[in-house]
Parts: sequence; structure tokens; C-alpha cells
Amino acid sequence: MKVNDSCGNNITDANLTIRMISEKTGESFECSNIVHVGDGYYNCTFNTSSPSLMPAMGYDVIIHSSRNYYNPSNVTVSYVEGKSSFFIETQPYVALLTNPANSYNTSDPVNPGGWGENWYFYVNLTNEDRDYVTVRLWIKSNTSTDWGAYAYQIVLNNESAVIKVTNPPPFNTKGKSDRGGWQFKWNVSDDDSWVAEDETNVTNFTVTDDDIAFILISGNNSVVDRSIAPSQSNATFKVRVNDTDRGQLVPNLGTGRFYVTSNEDTYAVSESEYVWVLDLETGFTGDDLIDVFPSSGRCNYRIGPQKWKVEHEYDGYFTRNSSLFNVNLTTKPLNVSLQLPETNKTMRKGIDSLLIRGNVTDDCYATNGPLANATVEFTVPQQNYLCSPTDDEGNGWYNCTIPVNAPVTNDWAYGYYNLTMNASKKYYNSSSLFNKKEAFILVSNPEIHALTITSKCDRDDIDPTCSNFGWGEVWTFNASIRDPDQSEPSLGEQLNISLYVNVSGGWRLLNSTVRSDLSVWKDVQLSFEDFNCSDRGSRMFLLNITDIYGYHNSSNASQTIQKDTVYVYRISDPDSIEREGLGTGEFRIRIRDLDNDTYDNVGVNVSFWFTQNSTSDYDSGHANVTYANGYAIYNFDPNCSYRAGQRFWKAGVYDDECYAEKNFTDPEEYPFDVIGQLKNWIVTPNWTNGQPSFNVTELIDIKFNVTSECSNQPNENPVAGVTRTLELRSPNGTWEGPYSPDEYQSGFYNYTWNSTGRAEGNWSIRMNSSKAYFNSNSTYLPDWFWLENVPPQNTSSPSVSPGSDGWTRWFNFTVNIDDPEGDETNCTLWVSTDGQASWEEKGTANLANGNGTCSVIGWFDKTDVDFSGGYDTDNYFFFQIMDEENEWNTSKVNAPVLEPANVTVEHVVGNESSVNITSDSSQSTLFVVEVNDTDNGSAPVPMNVTVWVELNSNVWDWGFVNLTNATGHLVYHFAPNCSYSPGVRKWYAMSTDEYYEQERTENFTVIMNGTLTNYLVYPKGQEVLRGSNVTIQVKVNDSCGNNITDANLTIRMISEKTGESFECSNIVHVGDG
Repeated sequence: MKVNDSCGNNITDANLTIRMISEKTGESFECSNIVHVGDGYYNCTFNTSSPSLMPAMGYDVIIHSSRNYYNPSNVTVSYVEGKSSFFIETQPYVALLTNPANSYNTSDPVNPGGWGENWYFYVNLTNEDRDYVTVRLWIKSNTSTDWGAYAYQIVLNNESAVIKVTNPPPFNTKGKSDRGGWQFKWNVSDDDSWVAEDETNVTNFTVTDDDIAFILISGNNSVVDRSIAPSQSNATFKVRVNDTDRGQLVPNLGTGRFYVTSNEDTYAVSESEYVWVLDLETGFTGDDLIDVFPSSGRCNYRIGPQKWKVEHEYDGYFTRNSSLFNVNLTTKPLNVSLQLPETNKTMRKGIDSLLIRGNVTDDCYATNGPLANATVEFTVPQQNYLCSPTDDEGNGWYNCTIPVNAPVTNDWAYGYYNLTMNASKKYYNSSSLFNKKEAFILVSNPEIHALTITSKCDRDDIDPTCSNFGWGEVWTFNASIRDPDQSEPSLGEQLNISLYVNVSGGWRLLNSTVRSDLSVWKDVQLSFEDFNCSDRGSRMFLLNITDIYGYHNSSNASQTIQKDTVYVYRISDPDSIEREGLGTGEFRIRIRDLDNDTYDNVGVNVSFWFTQNSTSDYDSGHANVTYANGYAIYNFDPNCSYRAGQRFWKAGVYDDECYAEKNFTDPEEYPFDVIGQLKNWIVTPNWTNGQPSFNVTELIDIKFNVTSECSNQPNENPVAGVTRTLELRSPNGTWEGPYSPDEYQSGFYNYTWNSTGRAEGNWSIRMNSSKAYFNSNSTYLPDWFWLENVPPQNTSSPSVSPGSDGWTRWFNFTVNIDDPEGDETNCTLWVSTDGQASWEEKGTANLANGNGTCSVIGWFDKTDVDFSGGYDTDNYFFFQIMDEENEWNTSKVNAPVLEPANVTVEHVVGNESSVNITSDSSQSTLFVVEVNDTDNGSAPVPMNVTVWVELNSNVWDWGFVNLTNATGHLVYHFAPNCSYSPGVRKWYAMSTDEYYEQERTENFTVIMNGTLTNYLVYPKGQEVLRGSNVTIQVKVNDSCGNNITDANLTIRMISEKTGESFECSNIVHVGDG
């Protein structure tokens, strides 16, 4: 604007107020940032939507100016299009309605979507500046990408309006070809072309088949007699079909299907449980669908009230069912048939139940079989007894069981009984009563008490215990028996009673009888006495009773048929027997069978027993058999199992198939003597290592022991308490003694002979002994030992301590030396570590008087050991012994066994350390462990130690191997590369050197950190319209290039213009980091 005064002068410092009045609403807005731009021109810039939203359409501008010494001025400028003031233009908008949903509906509010319905489309128009706008509706098939021409258009200048279109093309003509998926949208354009158009979202909708309804013409509540249908009884079902979407009958198009239920009781079940049967599939007859029921087999349908319905099917119409209508089916009375029991079926009172079974049929028996779900009654008319409960087997058959206790509880008499049956069912007339004569006979089962068995032998006066079921005894079998139905004469009952034994060939009859007088309990007894030896063993005896109906009972008892009992007589025996040599003694007995009192027992197995060391330790026996008249003998030659002295014998039947084992009875045993032979045996000096030799100054123990000729007889050897003497013969033939040796332990004797002053040379020894029950002995040992001075000797085998241990420790090698003459003695240790291929001197020890222990401390180097085959066992040593006169070597000893040295591995540095993972292993942390050789208490020679670190939570790396330093420390600068995963990882160290045992530390931890790198993927310099959504995409990797899928991100945006900070909060991981 420009401000002048009345003289045409430009006013550059006027006080201005500019107000804008909306012609539409009368609202007032003020422009506050007025600026003089020169030559009396002033500018004022404002935003139509900020700080407040200004209404659309034209505005009056009111300008007020003032200045000192000037009259003020007020000017009002009204909006004239293209000439004065201004007009706020706005974009028109169209929006879909939420009611109706999706901004469309049809004339059918219940089942909308049919092609025959009226279709309505809606949109809401907002046109704030009231310009003329054009609103268009577009419709296309969703199978096409081309919207084609608009379906509807309207031009209006309303500020707001709801536009409704009815049946726009292609729905202005109705046809089933309209079915399918469709899309529609609305758009609006302003009369000013520079104003942006607006368009709704695309909405999908579907055109479907038309709905139908059925009109009943006839057939509801009809009645049909199934037994004479369809020729003499039927019902006509008739309906018409109406297109409810168009409000007119369906023309003669499509198929009708008539369904009828076939339920036991339709009124008793829910509709979901109806069983439907297709009765007829038919086309239209004029406008009607007709079924003369039943059109399918009459037996497809059950008796009673049923439902029927119609289904219509044709392209363009939904397949629909009609409402349910009623039809009732009737028929003739029920029929019954009794199958079980068969006539004269027996029933044992108190034992058997009786199964009664029959079926029920109706007019459709030939087609459907017996009729299920009827109510059936079975009765015993003589007892006025109704059987209950009756079981419906589900297939038209019914049964009931008379329980075991019914005849007992009601005290039914034994004899013949009838049965009746009748049936009823809902919607049926009941059957007539069926009566079956003499259907069953009530009888009893024969009864028996426990079978008892006894036996008796002939000579129980000799042995009162001999009646013990031997095969030669008389056996008696007894049981108490009754059969109650023998009290009814008309039944003609009798019992067959038979006794059996089960032997190897099966059951064998022993005895039998027939009885008809057992209506009450009576004892029945049978006997048998013809068993033989082959019948022995555990036998089952059976007493079986069977009546004329085949019912039976039995009692069995298990009894072992034993061997026969015998008595044993001693006939003769010897007084004594020489044990050494071939002499024998004869022992004779005789056997008597007490069960049948005979000696007729040739070939009976017998045995003779003899004590070995005392009165009770009999040997295992000596077998023989009897010969004529029950005699048996045994010629006994005692061997070294029998100790010399008084012994005892016994004899009898043993391990015989037919006779029980039995020995002497009174007395139980008889005595006799066994005579042995003494033997003298020198103990020391002995010739184990050749002829013994002694210094003439030594005290010589002459030890011997005395045994019998049976040196392997432990109970008499060595022989103690013998009468003994000892004599020595000198090299010149003279005898010394006799001497009386001491018994220094049982059966061992010693005399210490002083050799001082005795002649050098060979000396002989004679030993003499005697004792009761033994023959005496004198043993001569010519030139038995030699007297001479001997050099010093080692008194023990060389040894080393420890015999097995780590190779780095010290070993103590020792040997005990004894020199009778007391000379100074040197002991030199020689050691071989290569299986005696070479020897090395390891040290020397000195004994001043030649007596004591030589001890040399030795050690080994790493070059001395070889663990390739396990422990090092090819080490040997010996001592070289030298005194003033003699030199000799001890035996070689295979020792010591060298093992890997014992160590400990301890943590020094590295637990809970931290390190960054880099692709080039450029960063590291320090792991240090200390190894100590516990065998020698020092740092080991440089040895291998391996450190393992976890790659991830469950996989370990390949291990780092290095040598310890001079102080026993392993130093490892651990630098993880990209093979390792970030996190808290475990590490441990273990000695892995073959010269040292494997020792492992506990697990320690190291924190491995990855390094994250962020990349901005989008946007990349794009410009975006304020008010629109902007997606920021970043990618996060670690220093190894791995995608990080679970990082915690913060994204902030800093305005380069204002420095303002904005944060993006809805950060979502979309995959691959």
C-alpha cells in the first residue's frame, strides 16, 4: 500500500493499522508486521493458516493511518474478483462415509450383495470456498487396471454435501453376469485448474448370487402308513421358489431336492442331530417343485414324526433350504422272536447265569433287519419272575441274564421252566406275548470236598515212620460228595466217581464207582496198592465226579510217591588197614524193604562212607550195588585223604531210584584203624641253590620237618610230637650225637649246631622219628653241607625309592650289605635308561666295617626319558660291591618307572579382563599363568602350555600353544579377530607337554567387545513436503561386518536452519541389520 498526504507527498513514517474482515464469517484478523519499503510504500506479510486459520473466500481490508499534525485516514477496500482485496482459495475434499460401512450398501440389509438388489454409493464433499466443483464416481472390475469412463458426475458449489448415487452403470441393468469383485472411488476437481484435485481410497466390493425363499403349497403335517406306502399311502410335498432380491418368482430354472429325516425320535433331538435322506431330486413343474413321498425306498424312513425340507440349486442363486415341515409315519404292530436259550437248556442252581436273547422286527425287517431301541421284557411265568435289566445290543437284538443268585434267593425247585417275551416302542403298537415251553432245566452241579490221601507200610513195627507214601505201600483216597438234584426223581440223576493219577503217559484210571444216593453229603472211599518204582515222583491225584448232564466237579491233591523205606544191617568189617601200599579191608552190609517186607532188591545203589580226619568228616562215599538177597560189599584201600588213626565207617542205600536213602540205625557207625608211614624232610641247610656252604665260625641251624607218606594231608602234616633224634657225620667219617632237636613249630624241628672248630669239608646228616599209628623212619643225607670262610654279601635285593614317580625328582637307591669279616666295602651305583644298551655311573657309597645300608641319591635329565609309549619303564640299575678281597655285582633291577612330572597351573593375570574384537587382531589383552614342578619344587624346564578361549557361548577356539619362560610363566597376548563373538567368554589354560602331567586351570572370563558402525541408508538428500511421513533407514554393522539385529538405537534430527532437535521414537528392525 502507499500513503500520501493531500499534497501528494509520500509519508514514510505513518502509523498504520491493517485489518482484514472475512466476508463469509465476519471474523477480523490484523496484520502486525507492517514495514515501510520506500517512497511511501508499506508491506505487510501474513500467513492464512498461522497463527490462526483464516476462513476461505473474499476479505474486506480496512486501513487506518495517522501521524502527528495530520488528520487520520480510514479506507475500506472490498473484494472484487481480479480488481481489489483478496480471496482465500481452498482445495475441495471428498471422503468415504463410515455409515453405511465402506460408503456403499444395497436394498437388502440382511443379506446384501445380490446382483438383483439396488446398489447405493455415497461420498461426503467438503468445499470450503464454495467454488463450483465437479464430483465423479468411477467403477471397474477388480480384474481390470483401466477405470474407463466415469459412472456418475455432478457439478455443485455447496460448501458441504453427502452425494448418493443409485444403481450407477453397470448396475443400472440387472443380470447374474454382474457377479464378481469390483472397485470404486470418488474424486473432485475445482473450477480453478491450479487447485489440486482430491480422490478417495479405492474400495473393494463383491456382487454375489441372489437370495431365494420358499413358499409352501402343500404337504405339511401329512401322515403316511409306511407298511403300505407308496402305492396305498403317500403325501404330496409342493413348494414354489421366490427371488427375494428382485421380489419375483424364480422362473422354471434349477433343481429341487426333497429331504426327509429318518430319526428314532425327531422331537427328542436337536436339529443339528437330524439324519436327512434324499427322497427326490427333480425339476420344476410349472412354477412348482413337487415330491410324492416316499419317492425313494419306504424303509429309508423310521416310524414316527419326521421333518422334510426342500433345497434349490441354480447358477446365479444361492443354494438355500426351505423351512422344516412335518410328516408322520405309522406301521403295523411289532413282532418278537426268542432265540436263546435253546429248548431244555440246563442251568445249574447257584452256579450258572442264564442268557435270554431275542429280536424285534417290524414291516421293514427284510430291508433293515431287526429293530433297535425297543423296550423288551423276558419273564419266567412259573416263578412270576421278570428278568432285569434287558440289554439292547443296538442291532435289534436284546438280551437279559437271569443272575446266578435268582433261583437261590427265590428258592426255585429243580425241574423244567418256560420263558416269555414281548416288545414295545414309541410310535409303534406293542407286540403280542411269545411263550417258549420247557425253555430251560434247573439242575445242580455235583459237589465234592477236599480229597485226602493216606498210606501204610508192612513193617512199621521196625520203623514207625515208614508209612510215608512209598510205592510199595497200600494207598487210600477219601472225599465227601453230594449232588442235590438227585432229590428230583424225574431227572434220573446219577454220578460216575473215578480216581486218576497223572503219570508220565497222562492220566491213568486207578479205580471207579457209580452212585445215585448222594442228594446229601456222604463219604466215598477208593483204595489202590499196585504202584511200582516207575510211578515215583510228585503226582497229581484227581477224584472226578460227573452227572448225566455232563456237569462235573473234582478234587485233586498232590502227593509225592516216595521211594520205599529200607533197614540196613552191618555184616562184617576189618580191625585195621595199612595206608601205604596195596592192602585193603572188606566191609559188608544187607538191605531190607520195609514197605513190602522183602529182601528181593538186587541192584540197589548203596554207598560206603569212611571218616577222613575225625569222627564226623566222612568222605563223599564209595558206590556199589546189592547182589542176591540184598547183600553188598566194598574193599576199601585208604589213600592220603584219610588221616592215620582210629576211623569210623557207615553204609546204606544212596542215590537209588527206588529206595530211600538209609544208613545204619543203631549204632550209626563202626570203628577201624588206618596206619600211616612217617617221612623226614630237611628244611635247612638245603640244596635249593646247590650245596650249602658255611664259615666255620657260624652257628648252623639244622631244621627238618616230619610228615606222613601223605604230605598233602593237611590235618596230620607236618606231624607234631614225634620222638626224634639228630646225628652228624664229619668229613673223616666220625659221628656226632645223637642230639635232641627242639620242636620250634608244630611238626618242625631244629638243632643249632656250632661249627666253630669243626673240620672244613663235607658233613652228613641223619634224622630219626617215630609215633603211634605210624611206622617209624630214619633218613640219611650224605655230604649235605660244606664248611668254609665266605666273602661279604648283600643281604637284601637292591631297591629304589620311590619305585615310580615324576622324572624331575631325586631317587634314593639302596642295598643292604653283610660282611662277616668286617672289611671296608664300597657300593657303586650304575644306571641304564635305554633298556641296558648303555650304563652310567651315578655315585658311590662307603661302609667302613662292611655292614649296613649303601645309599646313593640319583637323578635324571630330560634326555633320559621317553614317554612315547606311556610311562618310561626301560630303566635299570645295579650296585658294584668291592671289599679288600672280593668284587661282584648285584642283580640288575628294572626300576624306577619314570612318570611325567607333577605340576600345578595357577592364574596370574587375565581373569575378568576386557578386549575389543578387530578384524586384524590389532588389539589384545594379557593372559598369564604360572606353572610349578611340584616334584622338585621349582619352575619346570620350558614346557608346552595351551590356552583355549570360547569363540561363542558353546564353541571353543583351536587353542594357543607356547613354552613357559625361565620363571615358569606362560605369557599370551590374546588378540581376538572376527572368529570370536562379543560377550563374556570363558578361557582356561592346561599343561600339554608330554614330559609333564596334564593339569587344567578353572575357567576364567574375558569380556570381548564388538565395535558398532551406523550407516544412513535413506533419505539421501531428498526433499519432502512438510506434513508428509518420512522414513529414515539406517544400517548397523560391527567392525567384522556382521549385521546387528538387536541394537539399541536413538535417531535425532537437527534442523540446519534453527538448530532444533527432533527424535524419531518408533524405531523398528526390518531385517539384515
